[in-house]
Parts: sequence; C-alpha cells; structure tokens
Amino acid sequence: MFSNFKDRINNGLHNMKEKQLNNGVDNVDEENIEVIPSSSNNSSNSSIGGLFPSVRRSLQSTRLQNSSSSIKSEDSSSRVDVTLFGSEDDTEIIEGFSNEKEKEETENLSEEIKEKLVKLKKYETKFPEILRLYKKLLNEKKAIETVLRENTHLDGLSDVESFEAHLRNLNIKNEMSMEEIKRLTQIQDESKKQIEEIKEAHNMQSKSQTDLIENLQEKFKEQEKEVVELRKQLLEKSSPPSTLQEINNHKDDITNLDKPSENENENSLDEVAIEALSPPSSIDSQTLKNVEEINSIRSQYETKIVSLQKQLDDIKPTNSSLNLKIEELNNELSNFHKKVENLESSNLELKRKLEDSSNNLNESIKKLDLYNQKIQELESDKSLLKENETKLSNEISQLCEKIETLTNTQINNEKNLRIEFEQKITQLKNNSSAKKSSLEKTIEELNKENENVRKELEQHHMALNTKIKEFEEEKDLITKQFDKKLDDAKIAKEKALNDAIAENEALDIEAWETERHQLEAQIKLLQQEIEQLKQENVPSSKPSSPPTGIIQERDALQIQVEEMRSALSSLTQNNNVDENQPDKAPIESDSVTEEIHELKNELNTVRKQVDEQQTKIQESEEQITTLKNNVSEKDEQLSTVRSQLDSTKESIVKLEQTINEYRDKVSEIEKAKDNLQKNLDSIIIERDNLLKERDELKLTHVEINKQNDSLKSDLTSTRGKLTELENQIGELMKERDDLNSSKKDLIKDLEIVQKKANDSRARMDDEMEALRNKLAATEKNYALLESDVSRLHVAKTDALEKLSDVESRLKSLTQRERELQESFNEAKSTVQKRDNELDNLKKQQADDEEKRKQSLNLLKKTQQKINTLEKEKKDLSEEVERLQDTARTAEQSANKELTAKSTQISQLEALNEKLTAEKEGLFDQLQMKEAEFESSQSLMENSQHRSTELTHQLKEIEEKSLALEEELTLLNRLYKEKSRENEALTIRVEELDKGTTERVDSLRKQVETHKQVKEKAEFELREVKRTIDDRIQEMVNKLSVKDQEVKRLETKLEEKDNSIKLVKEENQSLKQQMLDIEAKMNKLNAEVANADEKSANYHELEHSKERIKEEYEKMLEESRLRESTFRTMNKTLQEEVRKLQKMVDRSAPNSPQPISPGYSRNPLTPTSSIINNPMDDDTRILYIRDVVLKFLEYKDRRKFLLPVLTTVLQMSDKEKTKLESMYGK
Repeated sequence: MFSNFKDRINNGLHNMKEKQLNNGVDNVDEENIEVIPSSSNNSSNSSIGGLFPSVRRSLQSTRLQNSSSSIKSEDSSSRVDVTLFGSEDDTEIIEGFSNEKEKEETENLSEEIKEKLVKLKKYETKFPEILRLYKKLLNEKKAIETVLRENTHLDGLSDVESFEAHLRNLNIKNEMSMEEIKRLTQIQDESKKQIEEIKEAHNMQSKSQTDLIENLQEKFKEQEKEVVELRKQLLEKSSPPSTLQEINNHKDDITNLDKPSENENENSLDEVAIEALSPPSSIDSQTLKNVEEINSIRSQYETKIVSLQKQLDDIKPTNSSLNLKIEELNNELSNFHKKVENLESSNLELKRKLEDSSNNLNESIKKLDLYNQKIQELESDKSLLKENETKLSNEISQLCEKIETLTNTQINNEKNLRIEFEQKITQLKNNSSAKKSSLEKTIEELNKENENVRKELEQHHMALNTKIKEFEEEKDLITKQFDKKLDDAKIAKEKALNDAIAENEALDIEAWETERHQLEAQIKLLQQEIEQLKQENVPSSKPSSPPTGIIQERDALQIQVEEMRSALSSLTQNNNVDENQPDKAPIESDSVTEEIHELKNELNTVRKQVDEQQTKIQESEEQITTLKNNVSEKDEQLSTVRSQLDSTKESIVKLEQTINEYRDKVSEIEKAKDNLQKNLDSIIIERDNLLKERDELKLTHVEINKQNDSLKSDLTSTRGKLTELENQIGELMKERDDLNSSKKDLIKDLEIVQKKANDSRARMDDEMEALRNKLAATEKNYALLESDVSRLHVAKTDALEKLSDVESRLKSLTQRERELQESFNEAKSTVQKRDNELDNLKKQQADDEEKRKQSLNLLKKTQQKINTLEKEKKDLSEEVERLQDTARTAEQSANKELTAKSTQISQLEALNEKLTAEKEGLFDQLQMKEAEFESSQSLMENSQHRSTELTHQLKEIEEKSLALEEELTLLNRLYKEKSRENEALTIRVEELDKGTTERVDSLRKQVETHKQVKEKAEFELREVKRTIDDRIQEMVNKLSVKDQEVKRLETKLEEKDNSIKLVKEENQSLKQQMLDIEAKMNKLNAEVANADEKSANYHELEHSKERIKEEYEKMLEESRLRESTFRTMNKTLQEEVRKLQKMVDRSAPNSPQPISPGYSRNPLTPTSSIINNPMDDDTRILYIRDVVLKFLEYKDRRKFLLPVLTTVLQMSDKEKTKLESMYGK
C-alpha cells in the first residue's frame, strides 16, 4: 500500500513538471544556471557544513528523494556541471569559470565601473574567506530555488501563493497516509478476531471429540460388564462341553481386540470354569437356549466392536486435520509478523519523510512570511470554516436529539429491568431468611434440650456428693466414740490384773481385727466401683470430690488397732506387777470386770453400726447398677436420634442444592442484564464521540485564529531581522582587517579543541567498557534470579498442594450456614464490582475518538443494534417468565418437604424430651471436636500465613526480575545510542579534517556539536539515573567539567580580541534562531517517542500472538496426553474388572451372590433389553448406579469395587468419601 502511495506522489510531481515546461515557467538567468549531478553520501555530508541547519536538512531530504537532479538551460554553451556544495577543488573551478565570464563582460563596461571592479578585486585578494562565504550563500540560494523548481511548480522563493498550495497538497497526502494506516490497523484487528473464532471452533471440536471418546469408553465398559455377567451365569449352571467351547471361542475373539497382557486373566477364568463344571449326563433344553442366546449376543457384540473401531478410525483423521489447521494458523501468524515488520519499516520511512518535509515547511514559512496574501487567504478560509461549523452544529444538534431519545428509552428499559430483578432478589432473600430462621429455631431448641439434660446431670452429681458427705460424717462420729471407748479401756486395763480376763480380751481383739480386715476389703471394693462410676458419669467440666473419707477411716482404724495393741501390752505388764502384789488383786478385780463388760457392749454397738453401713453400701451399689442401665438405654436413644439428625442433614443438603440451582438461574439473568447494559454503554460511547468531534472542530477553529495571529507577528519579526542582517553585512565588510589578525589565534584554538575532543573520546570509550562489564555482571545476576524463581515456583506448587489438602479437610468441618452468608455477601460484592466496572467503562469512553464521517455509519449501526436489542429483550422477558414458573414449582416442592421435615423435627423433639438421663459422653465428644476444630483452624491460619508470605516473596522476585529486564533494555539502548554517536563522531572528525579552509564555519559547527553532545549526554544520564546511581554522579561531574572547559574557551575568545564581539553578536542572534529550531526539534523528538511507543505496542501484539501460538501448542499436547491417559485408564479398568471377576468367582462357593434387580426375576432379560434397546447415556448411568448400590450390600465385595465404580460413574470427591465411610470398612 505504501509503495502505491509513493507511486501516486511521484506521478503527480512528474505531471506538474511537465506542465511547467510546456507553459515556459523556467525564469532562470543564464549566468546563474547550475546543474546538480549525482554525488555520494560522503560528499553530501561533508559539503553541508556552511548552511544553516534547517536548509541543510531540507537539502538532505531532497537529495535522498532525488539522488541526481539537473536543470536544462536555454543555451547549451552555458551548460556547466557544478556540485551544490563541493570541496575546495570544485570552488576553484567555479572561480576560474567566473573569471573568464568577467573578462568578457568588463570589455563592454565604462572606465568608472572598471575602476570599481578593480577595487573590488583588491578587496577580494585581501579577504578571500569572506568572498567564499558570500559565494556559498548565493549558491545556497540558487540551490534552494532549483530544488523548489524541480520538486514543485514554484518559480522561486517569491512565489508565495503556489508554495502555500503545495503545502496544502502535502497535508492532504499526509492525511491520506494516516487513513491508510488506520485501515491497516482495522484489517489487523479483523485478522485477530478471525484467529479467536478459529480458536473457539478448535476448542469446540476438541471438546466434542473428548466427549465421544468418553462415551465410547463407557459403552465398552458396559459391554464388558455384560459379558462378565453372562459368563457368571453360564458358570453357575452345568453347561455341556459344547457351550464351554463356544465360550472359549468367544473369549478368543475378545482377546484379539485386547492386548496380550490380558491372557493371564482369561486363563484364570478358564480354570475356574473347568473346576466349576462337571461332565453332564444329558443336554437340557435350557442349555440349548443359552447357547443360542450366547451366539446372538456374540454377533451383536462383534457388530458393536466393529462400529466402535470405525468411530475411532473416524476420530483419527479429524485429529490430523486439526493439526494441519493449527500448522496453517502458525504459518499465517508468521506471514502476519512479516507484514507487520514491513509496515513498521514503511512507517519509519514515512516518518523520516514527514520530518524532512516538516523541516522544509518550517524554514520556508519563516522566509515567505513577508507577504500579506496568505492572511487574506486565511480570512477566506475562516469564512468557509464558519459556514462548515454552522452546518456541522446543525447536524450535531439533530444527532444529539436522536441520541437523547434513544437514551431515554433505554434508561426506562433499564429501570424496569432493575425493578423486576430487585423484586426477584427480595423474594429469594425472604424465602432463604425464612428457611434460615426455621433452621435456627430448631437448633436453638436442641441446644435448650441439651442444657436441660446437663442441669439434670448436675443435680444427680450433687445428690451423690451429699450422700458421700453424710457417709463421711457418720464415719467421723463412729471414730470419735471408738476413741473415747479406747481411752476408757486403757484406764481400765491399767487396773485389770487377772490373766484370764486379759486372754479373753486378747481373743476379742483378734476377732475385731479380723472383722476390721474384712471391712477394709469391702471398703476397697466400694472405692474401686465409685471411681469407675465417676469416670463413666462425672463430666470433665465439673469433677466430683475424691473419696477421701473412706481412706481416712482406714487410717484411723489402723491407728486405733496399734493403740489397742500397746494398751494390751501395758496391761500384761501390769498383770505381771500385780502378781507380785497379791493384796491389791481382790479389790480391783470387780471394777475391771465391769469395765470389760462395758467394752464388750460398746463393741457390739460398733458392729451393729458397721452392719448398717454395709447395708447402705449395698443399696448404693444397687442404685449404681440402675444408673448404668439407664445410661445404656439413653445411649441407644441418642444413637437413634443421631441417625435421624443425619437424615435431616441430608435433606437440608438437597434443599441447598436446589437453592444453588436457583442462584445459577439468577446469575444467568444477571449476565443477560449485563449484556444489555454493555450495548447501552456502546450507544452512549458513540454519542460522546460525536460530541467530542464537535468540540474538536471548535478547537481547530480557535487554533486557526491563533495561527493567523502568530503569522502576522512572524511577518513583523522577519522584516526586522532582514534589516538587521543588511546592517551586519555592512559591518562585516568594514571589519575584514580585524578578522585577518584573529585568524592565527583561532587556528591555535582549533588545535587545542581537537586535542580536548580526542581526550573526551577516549574517556567515552573507557566508560563504554565499564558499562559492558556491568552488563555482563547484571546478566549473571539475572540468570541466578531465574534459577531462584524456578525454585520458588516449585516451592509454591508444593505449598499450594498442601493448602488444597488442608482446605479439603476444613470443608468437611465448616457449616452450611457460613456458605449461605458468604454467597449473599458475594452477590452484594458482585453488584458493587459491576457498578465500579460501569464507572470505569464510563471513564474509558473518553479514550476512543472517531471522525465525523464514521459517526453517520455508527448511527445506522446503532439503529440496527437497537432493533436487535429489542428482540433480545423480548426473548429475555420470555425466559424470565419461564424461570419464574420453575421457581414457583420448586418453591412449592420445597415447602412440602419443609412440612414433612417439620413433623420429623417434632418427633425428634419428643424423643429429646424423654432423654432426662446423663449425657456426659456427648459433652466430652463435643469438647474433643471443638479442640480438633480449633487445632485445624490454627493449622489453616498458619498455612494461609505461609502462603501469603510465599506469594509476597514471589511478587518481590517478579518485580526484581522486571526491574532487571528494564535495566537490560535501557543498557542495550544506551549501548546502541553510544555506538551510533561514535559513528557520528567519526564522520564529524572526517568533516573537520576536510574543512580546514572553512574554519569560522567549523567553529560554529563545533559549538553546535558540543551542545548536541551535551544534550544527548544529559538525556542519557536521565535515563541511566533509574538504574545506576553511582555512574550518574560521575557522568554529571564529567559533563560539568566539559561545560567549564567550553566556557573557558569562550572567555578566552572574548578576551583576545574586541573585534570578535560583533561576530559573537551575530552568533548570539544565530543562537536564538537555533533555540527556536531546538524547540521544534524537541517537538519532533516527542513525536518520535510516540512512534516508538506505537512500535512497542506492535511488539507487544507480536508477543501476545506468540503466546497464543504457545497456548495452541499446549492445547495439542494436553489433548495428546488425554488420549494416552484414556488408553491407560481403559487398560487399568479392564484389569481391575478382571480381578474383581476372579474375586467373585473365588468367593462364589463360600458367600451368597448378590441378587440384582434384573436377575431376581429373569436372568437373561436385562442384558437382552440393554442390547436390543439402546438407551441414552444418562439412563444407563442411573441403571448401573442402582445395580451397583444393591451389589454393595454384601460386605465381602465392597472394598474391591469402590475404585472402579468411582472412576466409571464419574463421582465427585464428596460421594467418594461417603462411599468409603459407608462401605469401605
């Protein structure tokens, strides 16, 4: 496209030249005609030194466009080839040619004129440099005129009107190029959309293929199961050897389809069949029927297997075709990348041309602002623009009215939809709140019942504690009485003297000790029973006091026995003493006998009390046994209540599932609403774009007025500058002598400047080497960081797996009520997010702008969209009505279920009222569960903290990696820019070596180059500041030193000669012009930066396409892996099924076989019905589930069937855990 655009421009210029030649527009003097031959790039770069920078750029652009240009003069004799800006040899040729002309012309002149010419020649001999400069200025003027005449239809610098028309044509061409660029971007967007559509189609095909494969696998498994069942039936019956042969033949046919790894299982089946079958005596009619049915089934299976193989063969070419399509897409992407690269190169060329043309335009505007014709034309343009503005304002007002009507209708529709949606949400909330409140009431009632049971248990514990205290008090009283009697006995024993009485007392004491030992044994047994009861009944929150009273009684009795023994020993001693004193015996014997009788009476009373206590203990034991029986009965009642609670929980789960379904339907309605809102937002965006276009037209009108004012001011300024230049030329003629004297000093200064330039070049090379070393170090660090990132990714995956395990455990412990609350909060948050998204979209509407021509097309499209939206709205309203009907029916069914469950809950409440006994075990279990829940929560919090820390670390590492990548890109840019600067410096050094004759101009060049180098260095330093802080300071110091050196040179030049002041004043005026040019250059640099951003966007698009390509490849790999996994799953499932067959066959003689619902009535009807009547996949799965669940009723076969059933029936994780908990034990 860009090549066609160039061809159009070249054809237009060629036609303009031909018109000018035919009309005789060439008004060039014969003496001033110069031809511009083709020259090399080096000569052109070296010869541009004397021109102003603006003129230099314009000439360079024209040279690039036209490498060689020649002008034909009328007289062939005066035709001379002269370069525009040649070397010294070229200037000498020009001077020789001009001298020959002057000789011919001076012969015809008067003497006065000849004398003046002689004086001028003398001045020329004295001031040759000024002469050369003046001639170069004339040559530059002529060259500019020749360029204008060649490339345009202008006569020269004076033809202002035609020049303005030429500028307009260039602007129109630039607009054409921009339109073509936009068209290309639109084509690119369309290609992206096509690629996305192809992706979606590919995904749909892959999904459909995977579904087909899964269905085929399920059918194959069902058929295998049927074959296994038929074999079992045949093995159970006594079949003849002919049937065995047919079974084996059928088995051989199946093995041809399977792999050789299945031969072992088949051999095992043959052995089982041979063992089970015995040689029959006669062939029954049933066996013949079985053989016929087996043959029919075999034929049917063979046909089905052939059909399955055909389906697999059909799937393979589709996969190959998809692979080919993906390869074609990859080729298209590569071609698209190439096209984008070509477009970028053409864009760069166009940017260069635009820059050159803009420079030419700016310089020509400054020189051609002397005339007032442009102002008149601009005034006429103003009037035209005003008329256009009025027309546009009328059209825009009409459009605004239409858009307002549309927006009002759409706003009303939105309000109605919102009101309906809010009403539905309120209804759902009320229903959910009512259900929730009913559940909360039931839970509160259960909690109250539990509290009542706790209170009753506490009362029982209090009664037991009071009984124990009473028993301890009675015991204390008995011990006190016994102590008193022992004291009396001691006093009596001191007085006792008879040995017979002492012996009787000893016998009594021994009997008492034996009784005491028996009591101690009984007390120990009672203590053990009491401790067991306390362990079973006493809750952990309120433990009862330990049985310390009985232990204290035992200790007191032991002490009393020891005291009695000591008293008896003392009595025996006293008897011995009394024998030696016979006078005292008859007096005290009577008193001792009386005391002994009293002690006996007291012993009898003590024994009676002990018997009473034994009776009390027996009564307490009987009470404990009754309590144990009551506790066992209550435990049974609790188990029944728990089972009923589990059933109610399952019903609640079903209700929650129905609620979730309703929520899904509500989310679909919300999605439809969002789509409507998006369409409305697009219409609003179009309206805003039209308003923006109107504002832009107003701004353009204001800018044109400002340009007129600036052009007028520029006219006055250029006139003043021209007068100043004329005065300066006169002063230069006067000060030629001063310039000759300062010539030698300038040569010396040039040598010094060259040395300093070489030094600065060496320093820059050193700095480049240091930067390269730092780049290498940063690359190493980047590699290390990448390795660290990979390790962290591995750690992240491990942590995520652990988190998933922890979360799966916690899900079983969390309650359903929290999920309901979270779902309500999520709904609210989604509404808020969507409101925020709407605000963001409204803010982003300001970024998309379109022109007036497109606005009309958009309005037509909006009308079509409105019609489509109305249709969609009608469809959505119908769908909403359908959903309302379904919701009503579901609500009625849910209410019925709630009534049934309320009756169940009332029954449960009656059972809970009957539970008045102790429930200490339940409280212990609850506390244990609470502790486990708290520990799991703590583990979850720790894991969450760890995960958050890991995520923060990953984010920090990613940010570091991004920063390092940015540093690398910046350093690469710096390296490229500095390499370019080195090349530019080499070229400039060559120019300085060649241009020794033009020293004054070279000084100006050096000042300019130093400024440019300074600006570039400052720009580079600003970019490097972000990454390298230390180097920035060093570079700033070096630049400050260089600035000081430049200032010193300028001060030296000022101090040497006062005559150079005038030249410096001229330089200052030129510097002001240069500042203006630099400001424009900054603007151009900003435009270049925008272009770079656009190129970066193109690169990002390329990267995104590459990512898409990689995703396609990943999808292919995943599909292949899925195929391989499906095959392996088929193998494993077949092996597991065969193992189960073996287990079933082995367990057949020992355990009863399961009676399936089909086999209990007719043993062969279900298989034939399945074969002859092909059902849908859903009905088959339901049938298999029913059969398998009845088969699982036998405990011996549960463990081996669970892994197969969970994979075949596609059960969720919850269903797997339920089956393992119910049947896996």
